[in-house]
Amino acid sequence: MLALSAASRALRASTVARIPLCARAYNGPATPSIIPEGTPIKGINYMQGGQDPVALRDEEYPEWLWTVGRAPQKEFVGVQRRSTKYLKFRRTEAIKLKNFMKGR
Repeated sequence: MLALSAASRALRASTVARIPLCARAYNGPATPSIIPEGTPIKGINYMQGGQDPVALRDEEYPEWLWTVGRAPQKEFVGVQRRSTKYLKFRRTEAIKLKNFMKGR
């Protein structure tokens, strides 16, 4: 029984330790665009006979654009971290992250 308990704790610790690292990478600070200003962006134009858009400086884009790829953050503090709602939230987020990494 003791070995099972230790194995269970090790598995739980490794799973919990991985989630914040991935979440931090996904929700980190905004990165500057990799396309230089004035470069035509091919493949984005969806209108027939239209021209490809040209990349602008990062300052010319709206602020909300840099937050599109980020997941919304839910905050749990104090006693809430031990609640069943929080534990279910963590399990669900771990499953979503695992499926995202698999490409589902």
